[in-house]
Amino acid sequence: MPLYQKVVELSTNTNHPTMAITRGVIYCPDQLNVPGIPETSASETMLGKLITENNTLQIIATYRPPKTNKLRFLEEIKILLKQVPTSDDIVVIGDTNLDMLGDKVNATISKYKNMMCEHGLECAIPTSEITREAVVDGLLETSCIDHVWVRSRYTQRAHAHILMCKLSDHYMVGVRLAAIDCGRAGVPEQIDPNCTTSTRGTAGSEAKVSDGVPTGSVYGPVGYIMHVNSVANVVHNSQLYMYADDMCLLSAGKDIASMMDNIQDDFENITKWAHDNGIILNLNKTKCMHIHSPYNNNNNK
Repeated sequence: MPLYQKVVELSTNTNHPTMAITRGVIYCPDQLNVPGIPETSASETMLGKLITENNTLQIIATYRPPKTNKLRFLEEIKILLKQVPTSDDIVVIGDTNLDMLGDKVNATISKYKNMMCEHGLECAIPTSEITREAVVDGLLETSCIDHVWVRSRYTQRAHAHILMCKLSDHYMVGVRLAAIDCGRAGVPEQIDPNCTTSTRGTAGSEAKVSDGVPTGSVYGPVGYIMHVNSVANVVHNSQLYMYADDMCLLSAGKDIASMMDNIQDDFENITKWAHDNGIILNLNKTKCMHIHSPYNNNNNK
């Protein structure tokens, strides 16, 4: 699928009775149609439709705030699922705040699972996987509240992915569908993933991408930013400024010795974080600058 991209802008939904839909920007392929935001009271939900040569994929992306009614949320999702033609494929993805970690059993979870199964959906993320970690009252809480449900006729397998870098206290989740094409002879054939990139209106030739992110894609810098976002959690003494792959630590004070100690402590934390996350720091571009008043020649002030 070519990576020609378009942007869909979302505005705040002031009519929403319980919460405000966050304004944002969505990058998506030209084939993806984003019809908008349905009227819901227990969740923030967005719909998408991806039309290919063989089938139509309906996408339901949802978020249920913890304080909204669980049963009302299930009814809203059920209504949306009923509106999808039985011939279409479906992906339901999002933060439901319904914990299925360790196959937890209660009336709401059972109703949730039964409802999804009744519409032919299968959960792509194992209930043994942790999608959220948070420290509450000094104790670590883990849960599986970010789910991916899939119903697909032209799919050999749905591969769920959990990126081990967090946005806030959630790990990012996604799904990759290994598509098949039944062709003229009715024999399934694997579709090779091809993509191309364009710069200032000039498109390059198509190339097969089996893994990774192609250079020049819209997702490339976005994915990198998400990957390095958690570095801010290890900086405790300095002000942190980041832009793309550049980072600046800023410390101000009257005692240069204590300022240097603060920066050094944060730098050591960043170095350890970079090692753990597969990031290489460029020492040749790492500089330390001392800025002081021209009227104060005392380097210790």
